[in-house]
Formats: sequence, C-alpha cells, structure tokens
Amino acid sequence: MSTLNALNKDDYERQSLKRFENCTQLVDNSLAMKSHILLTTIAAVVLAGCVGVSKTELLKDEDKNPIILPAELAVATATPEPPRASIHRSARQGEIGFIMQHINAGTDVNEVNNNNGQIALHYASIHNHVLILKLLIDNGSNVNLKDKMGMTSLHLTSLGGHKEAAKMLIDSGALLNTINIHGETPLDTALKDFKIDSKKAKLNKKEITALLRKHGGKTGEELEAEGK
Repeated sequence: MSTLNALNKDDYERQSLKRFENCTQLVDNSLAMKSHILLTTIAAVVLAGCVGVSKTELLKDEDKNPIILPAELAVATATPEPPRASIHRSARQGEIGFIMQHINAGTDVNEVNNNNGQIALHYASIHNHVLILKLLIDNGSNVNLKDKMGMTSLHLTSLGGHKEAAKMLIDSGALLNTINIHGETPLDTALKDFKIDSKKAKLNKKEITALLRKHGGKTGEELEAEGK
C-alpha cells in the first residue's frame, strides 16, 4: 500500500470514529433528557397525591398561569435523608423538592426558628408559596402558631395580599381574630395600604378583607369595643 493510500485510510478512520463519537453523544443526551422528563413527571404525580389536589390545580397559580415544577422534585421522591438546607430556608425559597425531602425524612414541620419564632408555614405564607403551604398543612403544620411578633400565617398572607394562600389557611381552620403584639387581627393587616403595594396586591387585599368579613373576621378595635 502506498504512503498516500495509508494516509487517506487513516483520515477516513479518524473521521468515522469522530462521527461515531458525535452520534453516541447525541444518543446519551437524548436518553438523559428523556430520563429527566420521566423522573420529573413521576415526581409531579407523587406530589399531586401528597397534597391532595388535582393535576389541573397543581399546574396553575392563582392567576391561572402554568406552574413549572422544579427538577429537584425527582430527587425528593428517592431520598430519605433531609437536605442540607433547613426547612425554613426551603419554605422561604420555594424549594418544593427539598420540602418533600424534609417531610419524607421526618423533619418536624413545626420546628421553630429561635430568631423570630417562625415555622416553615410562616415563610411559605410570606412568600406566597401556595403548593408548599398545602404540603405543610397536610403534614401537620400548625396554622395558628404565632411568631415573636404575634403574627400567624393568616396575618402574613393578609398583609401580603396573597388571597389564595389566605383562603387555604381559612379553609384549614386558621383563627380569624387572633391578635398580634400590636393588637392587630388578620383583618387589620389586610386593611393596611402600603405605597409599595402593586395594583394586584391592593385588589387582592380588598378580596381578602371581604373574605375575612364573610367568615366573621373583625379588627382589633372592634374586638376591644366588644370587650374581647
């Protein structure tokens, strides 16, 4: 075989090997993507079963927009150990998968942050993480626990204008006329008007006010006038 033919053969073999490697990489990427989609889908179904809501409810927020489920859900269904992140941090950040890991590992959902007296439910209420709120309530979270300022989760959702979260708490037995250290009820916090409130928040607060009134909610002044 001539030197030229040998070189051409070597080039051909190298090109063939490169094409094979590229093809293998594409297959690996495709399998990895399919595996990720499958695991996330399975985790979503598990979460739907945990929180007791339909898939339609699970995949939409209070504005009827789709909710994209995070990838860490897949990890949560297979890991019995709690994550490194605390349950308080996970609730604050909206990390549903980590919350599930905590629950599966037996973490106390009513574990108190000694700095402010808040539990995971308080953090989920402040940041309007409705799915986490549902998970925590379904797994024994105390909807009426006060933090060091006397704020319950209903105080916080009302203050933030989170109407779906407020409704969920009311439906779960939250007390309507609990007083914080300033003598304020959840209705008082819903009536607060802040300059930083968006138009949506202002509208939601009006709806929360009506909802609280409908179920017997009163202001601190009204309770005081009644001698309560």
